[in-house]
Amino acid sequence: MDLQPRVVFSTGEVVDWMVAGGISQYAEFKPVRAGVLWTPEGFKPVPCNKSEIFQDTTMSMLEKRKLMKFMESCQTLVENAEFDPEQGFLEFMAAQEVPENLQNIILFGVLMVEGDIRDYTLGNALNALQQYIYSLGVYKENSAMLYPMYGTSDVSQGFCRLCAVDGGIYVINPELQPVSVASNEEHKVVLTAMGELKARTVVVNRSFADLDPAAQFVPECSVLRGVVLARGIAYQNEGPVFLSIPPNSIENPNAIYILQVTSDNMVVPEGYSLLYLYTFCSRYQEDLAALQNLVPNLGVEVVFFGSYLQETGSTSGSLLHVNAPALGFQFNKHFVRVT
Repeated sequence: MDLQPRVVFSTGEVVDWMVAGGISQYAEFKPVRAGVLWTPEGFKPVPCNKSEIFQDTTMSMLEKRKLMKFMESCQTLVENAEFDPEQGFLEFMAAQEVPENLQNIILFGVLMVEGDIRDYTLGNALNALQQYIYSLGVYKENSAMLYPMYGTSDVSQGFCRLCAVDGGIYVINPELQPVSVASNEEHKVVLTAMGELKARTVVVNRSFADLDPAAQFVPECSVLRGVVLARGIAYQNEGPVFLSIPPNSIENPNAIYILQVTSDNMVVPEGYSLLYLYTFCSRYQEDLAALQNLVPNLGVEVVFFGSYLQETGSTSGSLLHVNAPALGFQFNKHFVRVT
């Protein structure tokens, strides 16, 4: 096994395509205020740099020094390439004598760890930490992420515009109904209710990958996602904000993350918010109950709440390029309140 220390930055595949294909020129983005962590006293912003750490009023001077020392030691490890990437990150923090409250800041406010933190390695942590640090300040001082104006639908609209510029055909008919896929020397051929579609590369959702009987899907994990339309705002902030809730904060077995967008992004009327929730799903009923119990604690009035279970994994042996994961559970409306 290759255990050479290395840190490799990566982004999501769709983001890579947006940059390489020029999709970003057709979309407008707003910085996301990340690193807002749930504490017993409510949400509080995580300090993003040395200045914010020492201005923080919720940490003691000793905790501030420990946090700074830990971050500097991580940076030194990367610069000197002197670390075992397979070492457990919890074990590493324990050796550095990092207290639990600072561990929560690092794990969930900065690194945004998903899944079982016992499986999270030092290599994963240093890669994510470097990516976070180098992303801060690119567009806004305390932001490492961007979110598209008008919601994620503007991303698909960007692909449509690029298709038109390049003389392509953008098919949006819901009755497309692909039934099979084949390949010849020049093209992939997808047989649909509209006839044959030919292209050198065909990119599909995971749900269509089974058109190729040779394709094999290997499940890796499940993510439970929720969508909440609410009257009111959980965390007051100019623009979108990313909220982190550590495990066992409100009887949640796994960390819960929330992206809150408001009328600043032109996706809801003024005074309303749209909350995207997700959590690594290890025990479905308990994780679903945690999402449902979370919403009343956010101080908003729910108009609509729904959830779905998303199965992630990898597909091999397919003639198609599979981009999106499979949905392993139908969308469920838990309750609707119209006033």
